[in-house]
Amino acid sequence: MLGTNQMVNMLLYYKIKELKNGFKKIIIIDKSKEGDAQKIIEEEASLPEREKTVYVIKTTWKILSWRDVNNVNRDSMVVNPEGRQEIDSIIWRDLRLKRALVGWDLKDDKNYQIDISSEAIDSLPAEIVGILLNRYDEIVYGGAEEDEKKVI
Repeated sequence: MLGTNQMVNMLLYYKIKELKNGFKKIIIIDKSKEGDAQKIIEEEASLPEREKTVYVIKTTWKILSWRDVNNVNRDSMVVNPEGRQEIDSIIWRDLRLKRALVGWDLKDDKNYQIDISSEAIDSLPAEIVGILLNRYDEIVYGGAEEDEKKVI
């Protein structure tokens, strides 16, 4: 049955590698290696946070309804230099993300839950946000190959 309250749960595994200059680089673990990453997380569960090598972000996403999509489209309209309305793709992507992402398990340095807000999302590393949104799109919209499998 079709419904508008459908949710998608996603995990994103990553490592943090400290470079020689002190910069901490985020390395996203490929989906094909997520099973191995989960095993490492389980093995490292009793270690202090600073000694862990693999991390995971748990997120929950809302499947956008027709109304949600129309609102995102409307709210991302801008007037171009020729005076015509068009969708600003950056605003559109940002609004879609912020309306679909409804839960996560992110914590601050003192181990307090960080509430989801526009500001909290804006403060995340771009590579994390981009991968999360891409994976959401893969799950929700899939590719043409998956769509063909759904045809009866």
